[in-house]
Amino acid sequence: PQGSGKTVLACKIAEALGLDYIFFNCSAVYEATDFLATLQVRATPAGQAETVWVPTDILRALEAAHADPGQRYLIFLDEFNRCRELARNGIMPALDTTRRLYNPMTGSTIEIPDNVLWIAAINNGAQFTGTTAVDPAQLDRFAPLKIDYPPASEEIRLLARRHPDVARSQIERMVRAAHAVRNDEALRIDLSMRATDEVCVLLGHPNFADEDGDPLPELLKTSFCGRFAGRWDDPASDAGLAWQVIVRALEL
Repeated sequence: PQGSGKTVLACKIAEALGLDYIFFNCSAVYEATDFLATLQVRATPAGQAETVWVPTDILRALEAAHADPGQRYLIFLDEFNRCRELARNGIMPALDTTRRLYNPMTGSTIEIPDNVLWIAAINNGAQFTGTTAVDPAQLDRFAPLKIDYPPASEEIRLLARRHPDVARSQIERMVRAAHAVRNDEALRIDLSMRATDEVCVLLGHPNFADEDGDPLPELLKTSFCGRFAGRWDDPASDAGLAWQVIVRALEL
């Protein structure tokens, strides 16, 4: 699901294994060649327009991997199922035993050396618009790992370390409300960890830290309920149903 830490996990894997981390957002890919190079228009010194191929970070990493076999690279394909499906087919040979890609800058193929590894991330489900299905042939080129949100105790620990100026009791209450929303069988909706982090940022702001009373309920109406359709005070909407779950969880 969104905001569950996929990007952070990929980065930390690279860091832990001593790999050069290459981030690539696939949502900007329209043609198969866009994985390695994109066509750009620029002005010549004479002021005339010319079209040139501009290499992507993936191509630069592949060339660096060939030049230095002793260094390993991890290429992270973020939003892998948000590019055109036909364009995504173009990277398939790089992910199996073929281990090569067409390089539009040279008109030939470039081999994927053994010191290059791949990770991809997708949002999977009918609730995600702008995505396309990853078919079995594409999925078979990966070892699938389904990620969920961390346990409440771990989310509290992470947020408390990141926001030491926020009272731990407030973080615990907020995470309890978040997990109630995520686990409610009637709602069946996801709530990003970006939402819980956002609430901590606001709780730590002087405008709220110095405020009399409890600012948390009002913040949850916007940071949590505002992520869903409808209004927090409309019990017929997703936002209103989420608010009812929050009220029960916090005993408001």
